[in-house]
Amino acid sequence: MKKTTVKMCGFQTSEDVKKAIPLSPDYMGFILVPGRTRTVSHTTLQNLLQHVPDKSKRIAVMQNPSFQDVAALMHAVQIDGIQLHGNESVLFCREIKNHFDLQLIKVFHIEEGKPVPLVKEYLPWIDVILLDYANKNKRGGQGVSFDWRQIVEVKNQLPSATLPVWVAGGLHRGNVGALIDQYAPDGIDLSSGIETNGKKDSMKMRQLIDEVSRVDEK
Repeated sequence: MKKTTVKMCGFQTSEDVKKAIPLSPDYMGFILVPGRTRTVSHTTLQNLLQHVPDKSKRIAVMQNPSFQDVAALMHAVQIDGIQLHGNESVLFCREIKNHFDLQLIKVFHIEEGKPVPLVKEYLPWIDVILLDYANKNKRGGQGVSFDWRQIVEVKNQLPSATLPVWVAGGLHRGNVGALIDQYAPDGIDLSSGIETNGKKDSMKMRQLIDEVSRVDEK
């Protein structure tokens, strides 16, 4: 049976983190990008990590950090990986992987009217390819889906079974089934689709997990 990886992202409070405990998502993400709606401080992150289920990997989301930023984070908290959400270069990814024992998720943005990003050169230095929507200067966190046909174009750049490809952007219970059925991503990344009024919604989280399991079992 296929198992689609589920990452839930954008947790801001201990109450919201605790809502995920019965579900044990594969990954839980915390935003450290300044100026974002769901951004948390290093101190808050340290407190939130105490409530993460043991089976869930802890991911810090950063955008165009310096090497020193990553080093400071790794010194301050215990995390399993970093999601790079900006224009980080191949050389930067190599430097991070050579210096830190962590999983590295690299986001590649799909922007309407532009060619799909080139991912192959990153392959030796990242562990997951995450595709997300972009619109001019706005990258991710908008609750908007990109044209999923471009998933195929990205996968065509990869040697067979090289790296997992995850998908983010406007995902929720009503469309993840179609995504998994038609394009078989290795994982999905959700934030606004499991929220109500800016807070994580226990029912939406449960329904999402159930829908993914239903489609995986086909």
